[in-house]
Amino acid sequence: MPLVFINLVRTNQSAFAQKVTAIARELSIEPNWLMAVMYSESRLNHQAVNKLSNATGLIQFMPDTARGLGTSVSALKNMTNIQQLDFVRRYFLPFKGRMHSVYDVYLITFFPVALGKPDDWVFQTRNLSAATVAKYNPGIAQGKKQITVRDFKNWFYKNMPENSRDYIFKASIGIGAIIFTAASIYLISKYK
Repeated sequence: MPLVFINLVRTNQSAFAQKVTAIARELSIEPNWLMAVMYSESRLNHQAVNKLSNATGLIQFMPDTARGLGTSVSALKNMTNIQQLDFVRRYFLPFKGRMHSVYDVYLITFFPVALGKPDDWVFQTRNLSAATVAKYNPGIAQGKKQITVRDFKNWFYKNMPENSRDYIFKASIGIGAIIFTAASIYLISKYK
């Protein structure tokens, strides 16, 4: 399966594709899930910087997140796209085995505590109100005072180019079906 959005990678395209594929294999996820998240966050521009939050790079590392990974947003901005992928890998590695869809990969990037929550769960923490999350993410909130996991998923799906959706979202369905089928076969064989 070809990597979606690879044409947006301006330098080291072949090496970038190989590294994304290797990282995805290590994480047991689809490479296009990573590509979709990086597309949504930075349009695969490893030097992208959000002027409001100073989030930087391929997955828009927040300053605190960068420090937690042993680097800084300024260091990330000065890295090559290949070097920065090492930090993308490092960021996702603690979640290995918990990412079962492209939505999971993106939730880990956007709001990690939302991973595994039901679709009606509201994005908020003890230190961050639902209204604040909505205020800083108006595209997802769509005028509402809070964002749910369902809102996030709908926004993400709608903001992926239509011609890439099959590569991104069908893979999520396929893996779920494989897991369901494997579980069904196990249960049938156990109780036969």
